[in-house]
Amino acid sequence: SDALELAHDLGCPAVIHYLGKIPKPDDASRRPVFDEAIRRVAAEADRRGARLTMHVTLDQPLEVVEALSQIGAPSLGINLAPAR
Repeated sequence: SDALELAHDLGCPAVIHYLGKIPKPDDASRRPVFDEAIRRVAAEADRRGARLTMHVTLDQPLEVVEALSQIGAPSLGINLAPAR
């Protein structure tokens, strides 16, 4: 991704990205696509030695925890902004 490449070039250790609403685990048409897309970007972050953080709000705590567990990428984390 261009953002990961730029972050690497600038020496930034993390890229914060707002992913929108995380599909619920039982959404069979959208959730697998979401998981695979994030898995691919996280793999690229791993390759570049960067960290990809999902910007999340407090309205989907269970979906965030479940997504992190399901995707299972070491470079994937959370950017929690409770004041937003």
